[in-house]
Amino acid sequence: MAAVTLGLPTFSGYEDEDIDAFIHLVHGYFNAINLAPVGNSARCMGLFRACFKGDAAIWFDDNILGKRWALHNLYNNHGQAAMANILGRTMAQLIASNSIRAGTNAHAYATIAGNNALTV
Repeated sequence: MAAVTLGLPTFSGYEDEDIDAFIHLVHGYFNAINLAPVGNSARCMGLFRACFKGDAAIWFDDNILGKRWALHNLYNNHGQAAMANILGRTMAQLIASNSIRAGTNAHAYATIAGNNALTV
């Protein structure tokens, strides 16, 4: 049986490229190499940046790289000691603990009945 080589997906930002498909490929790549983003964020960000080429790489460097982002849709009432521990919570648990800011996309997503059993 021949070995299968899995390459790092790339994205250049051309009109014929599908960003959603690219994100799914990156997620699949991380799973294939057994790399979980939690606890490996610097390594994941480095690999993610390596995926971008041309104008998309320039945009990524100007708008994402080195920026510090803050979550504005979650409150600190989920009863967990660290943000990494929130991964084990379901949408229903986050709503019950009043952890999701009402009016945000996260709240709208979490209140859909089919989504409330999903874990973060």
